[in-house]
Amino acid sequence: FFFSSRRRHTRYIGDWSSDVCSSDLIELGGRNMPIIEAGGLEKSISAWQYSALADSPQNKAFAEKIKAKHNAEPYLQTWAGYECIRVLAEAIKKAGSTDGEKIKNALKGMTFTNVMGKTVTFDEYNQAGHWVALHTVLNRKVALADMVEVK
Repeated sequence: FFFSSRRRHTRYIGDWSSDVCSSDLIELGGRNMPIIEAGGLEKSISAWQYSALADSPQNKAFAEKIKAKHNAEPYLQTWAGYECIRVLAEAIKKAGSTDGEKIKNALKGMTFTNVMGKTVTFDEYNQAGHWVALHTVLNRKVALADMVEVK
């Protein structure tokens, strides 16, 4: 993968290093649309945990609600906030309590379908969300290249 920044281009091969941090990664969309539309990021690739372009009924409904209310496309933080509250509410319901330890235990093994239509299960370490959206720029437009499950 190639991640671009204003200062440099960094090639990512393997795990994260101190040379690559989230502030260096370019989101293909949002404030970068003028650059994309000018051809400046053609054939770039970006990996994010969410894509407004994911083709699922849940995501289409989510994106439509966000567009109607805020006149904007949903992005990573919009999705993350929404999913976190949704999962937290389900865990509280399952735990029958707002106690942190009980919620943590309720999450273990919990399965849900995220807005991109992907089934997500919390593991024994309460980690979930093992899906990555690969975006690319082709013909000056952002496209969803693939949804990849990280195992």
